[in-house]
Amino acid sequence: MATHVMSDIETLGLADNCLILSVGGVKFDANTIIDKFHVGIDPVDAERYGLKIDAATAWNYWADPKRDEARKRLFELPKIDLFGALDGFATWVNETPLDDRGSLWGKGATFDNVRIKNAYQAVGLEYPFTYRQDECYRTLANRCPDVPYTQLGVAHDALDDAESQAVHLQAICKQYGITL
Repeated sequence: MATHVMSDIETLGLADNCLILSVGGVKFDANTIIDKFHVGIDPVDAERYGLKIDAATAWNYWADPKRDEARKRLFELPKIDLFGALDGFATWVNETPLDDRGSLWGKGATFDNVRIKNAYQAVGLEYPFTYRQDECYRTLANRCPDVPYTQLGVAHDALDDAESQAVHLQAICKQYGITL
């Protein structure tokens, strides 16, 4: 049974080269959440690599009172440099042997995975997945609205969102007989 990774990021923008504030990930298979990864990124360091801040996202999105708890968690999360965060994520991913590794799932065919890959390019690290391993959780979630989504923990916390999405994907696959 393959071990997949569901990723989620929190950012200060929407562009492909936007500044990433945190990366959350869970390793999972068809039935189990196997392991978790969560890291905060020093935004000053990330900006040095050319990652961009979008004022509208920084202000309108993160200043919204609906995100008070997520913002609090984000500020409390210890921050490390971008290179160290991405190297740590790659090390965590690579703990699963290549033969057992499935896909990297992200919420949006053009969001999480693209921005993570661009950050790897910015720091000069090898991205731990191939294009064949890119999967879009949002596509399946949109096609299966009858499978309920339950938010675990705090919405807009990268780790809690990654775990919630992985559990939802497991439920979709079970209900529709899709092999992970």
